[in-house]
Amino acid sequence: MATRVERKEITETQSPFWLLIYPSSHRFHSTLRIAAMELLLLPIQTTLLASFFTFLLFVYYLIWKPRQDGKSRTAPEAPGAWPIFGHLHQLGSSSTSQLPHAVLSGSTDTTTITLVWALSLLLNNRNALKKAQEELDFHIGKERQVEESDMENLVYLQAILKETLRLYPAAPLSGPHESMEDCIVGGYHVPKGTRLVVNIWKIHRDPRVWLDPYEFRPERFLTTHKDVDLRGQHFELIPFGSGRRMCPGLSLSVQVIQLTLASLLHGFDIATISNEPVDMRESFGLTILKATPLEVLLTPRLSSHLYR
Repeated sequence: MATRVERKEITETQSPFWLLIYPSSHRFHSTLRIAAMELLLLPIQTTLLASFFTFLLFVYYLIWKPRQDGKSRTAPEAPGAWPIFGHLHQLGSSSTSQLPHAVLSGSTDTTTITLVWALSLLLNNRNALKKAQEELDFHIGKERQVEESDMENLVYLQAILKETLRLYPAAPLSGPHESMEDCIVGGYHVPKGTRLVVNIWKIHRDPRVWLDPYEFRPERFLTTHKDVDLRGQHFELIPFGSGRRMCPGLSLSVQVIQLTLASLLHGFDIATISNEPVDMRESFGLTILKATPLEVLLTPRLSSHLYR
């Protein structure tokens, strides 16, 4: 039986996604990842417990443990620059109780936004959706679930994520940077100390760089732009920013989005209600949200025992 899923439900269940952040090589991590997948199928009430558990993991791995180890997780910075973690107490008021929650909330919001846009684009481009599911069936089959180790073989899925982040970067503008010395940019004199904000949206849709920049074409990242990655070294694609102030959650975000999207596409046939096209209008804000909720029908496509 098809199940109706609204964007509200996706938003409320986003916290368990963050239980997927650890590799499955260790038995504990494998159990944790399996438990997270099961949480996605439980009632919404379980998300409070999942959120609390996720918060504890965040505090342990990124704040408490590094301090106990007595060493920083980042390379030495330039004078006057701070690494993000290890200096959280200097980034806000004297009270730091809300800082971990703020960092975690910001990352879950942008991850969920990207997943919604990826599904919306695929629903409006059924050939790409079919190709992604064929790739999943070829490498994984229908008698087991997607594993983290499968991600490296899913090159078309990786291209879908890159194309989604090109068209809909979670934040259309970068965080503020500062010019460290006088320089000339595009014929304009930029004095030292000038605050700079990069228009990521415009760069990603530049027709001088991208053929048909407003079209959803994942294949471009398998052909003309196959060497372009998301790590800020190819300035035509910088959804996470670039340089010392790029998003510190890049690797985590990419892993979570890829695994979650792969699990959804592999486990379910996805369609819109009445097969209507998805409304792709955006709303205004610091992040690029859909103006209308995403409503889809999910139909299981694997062996029934995999959903138990």
